[in-house]
Formats: sequence, C-alpha cells, structure tokens
Amino acid sequence: MAEAASGTNSDPPPRKWREVIKHSITGLTALGIFGALVFQGVGTYLQYLVSKDQLAQSQEANGERIRAQASKIAVWRAWEVDKGEVQIQVMNRSLDPIGWLNVVMEGDYRTGGKVHTGTYTFGFGTVPPCTLLTISGKDGFYHGRSQKARQFINIKIDAIDFADTVGRHWYETDGEITQDSAGHHEHGLRRTAALREGEYAEAGDLVIQKMKTSEPAGCGES
Repeated sequence: MAEAASGTNSDPPPRKWREVIKHSITGLTALGIFGALVFQGVGTYLQYLVSKDQLAQSQEANGERIRAQASKIAVWRAWEVDKGEVQIQVMNRSLDPIGWLNVVMEGDYRTGGKVHTGTYTFGFGTVPPCTLLTISGKDGFYHGRSQKARQFINIKIDAIDFADTVGRHWYETDGEITQDSAGHHEHGLRRTAALREGEYAEAGDLVIQKMKTSEPAGCGES
C-alpha cells in the first residue's frame, strides 16, 4: 500500500500534464514565430544592402556617363619650339560637338619696351567633334577694343566653361571639371578685385584672328 501511494504522489495528474504540453507547444510556437521574424528581418536587411549597392553602382555609372564627354574637353597653353611661339590649343576629343565654350586667360605682351599683363576672355559658338584648334599667341588674337593684334609672349589659362551635347553646363577652374559653378564664380570675383586694384594693365574680349584645325589622336576613346 505504501509503494502504491508513493507512485501516485510522484506522477503529475493528467490535468497537469496537459498544462505542461500546452505551455510547451505555446513556447515552441512563439519560438518559431520569433525565428521566422528574425529570418525575415535578416532577409529584408540583406535585400536593403543589395538594393543600396545596386543604387550606388547605378548612380556611379550614370555619373561616369554624364561626365564622359566633358572629360574629353581641354584647353591648354602649348609652345612651338621651332618658332619660339606660345600657343593656345583647344581640344574636343569626343564624337559630339560642344557649345558656348568660353576661355578666361592671362596674357603677357610687350609694348614700349615693357612687358604688361592683361586678363582676357574669348569664346567659340561651337567646337566640332574630333577637333583640335591651335591659336597662335603671336598673331592669333586681336583685342576687341583696339582692333589691333595682341602678340602674347606668355599665356596662362585660368578657367573655361562650356555646354555639352545635351545642354549641361560644365566649368573648369584650377584643373577640375565640375557642374558646380561655385569655383568659377569665386574666380570671377578674384578677377574683378584684381582689375579694380590695378593688377592688370588691360582687360577685355579677344577675337580670334588665325586658327589651325586638326584632328586629335585617340578621338572617341574613353
């Protein structure tokens, strides 16, 4: 009788077993739901990372596409050794024309036995595709105001701006091509201050008098 009573007291009653099973199932269900939520959250986060990376790649590719033509435009000072002559070269190495190219430069010229420095602007309505323009600093320009040829013995390109084939405007100051006009505007303010303070002997627009046209090497290449 004692053994039977002992066995009865150690076993939980049927109702208690049901409660244990019920709570176990509830716990497992909640754990499963929690695991599913965690898995879904991880999947959503990974999808977000992939989408973010794809967007960044798309923006980078679009930026490179937008800059493709602008990166093929250049203006620089050259020197023709045989003639001892300073030149300006304007290059459009793209397969499309550019419009409204404006160049701002400083130029040293000699008059009355002295060397003077002026600041000048000159421009082009359109520069055709695959074109290299060479302008002589000796007799390639004449000053718009005096209508006389200005023979430069030294030239420095300060800034350029132009419109690409779809009308986006680009600026280059200090060697950096950008669509942001801030640097270009600052250069204009410095130039105006220098003019006001008398750092330049003259300023004005130049008109191109002589120009040679050729095709640059590697035209159309990236």
